[in-house]
Amino acid sequence: MVEYGGGSSSAATPDAKSCPHNATEAANLFGGVPTDWTAPSGSNGWFMVRKGTPADVFVPQGMKAAYPQLGNSLEIVDVMGPATLHQVYYLAISCP
Repeated sequence: MVEYGGGSSSAATPDAKSCPHNATEAANLFGGVPTDWTAPSGSNGWFMVRKGTPADVFVPQGMKAAYPQLGNSLEIVDVMGPATLHQVYYLAISCP
């Protein structure tokens, strides 16, 4: 489920002008725990892979998230922030 607007639990208006520099910053800005987050070398974004229970993830203004959704077929859903994604196991976030 996607809920547009709002803010993360850690900051009312997160700074979307810069990408988090490490997994702890990613978890503080987006949600989840640091072990969920990976930043591939040379990319301008983060991947979250959640094991166990799903997480709620905040996408700040100016950032874009993409996550898989299963229905009759597999599709990739794109979301522009600000938005909160509920019940997420996997997603990618692109920074501006």
